[in-house]
Amino acid sequence: MWTELHSMFYNRLVKMGFRAHHVSEIYKRAKEVVESTRKNSGSKPVLRKLIARIHTLDYRLNLDKKTMRIAVLHDKWVELKLKWYSYLNKYLEAR
Repeated sequence: MWTELHSMFYNRLVKMGFRAHHVSEIYKRAKEVVESTRKNSGSKPVLRKLIARIHTLDYRLNLDKKTMRIAVLHDKWVELKLKWYSYLNKYLEAR
């Protein structure tokens, strides 16, 4: 099944700008949706929690500026300002 998915979609997804490790995650999530649909007799799967999995290659954490850069596509990054609490400073002092 993986080789079929790979041959059908890999080039398309890479042309759309997804990184190679994103493509494998897309395969996994698609397979989970299909299996869930089969278990539910064809009804739509229910999303219970919205979870974002961020691969270690897809983010850069800058604790000095308290920002996180997240890779969206090959050359596109989004920078987020982290919500910071004063008690977190003790963990930074230990580094």
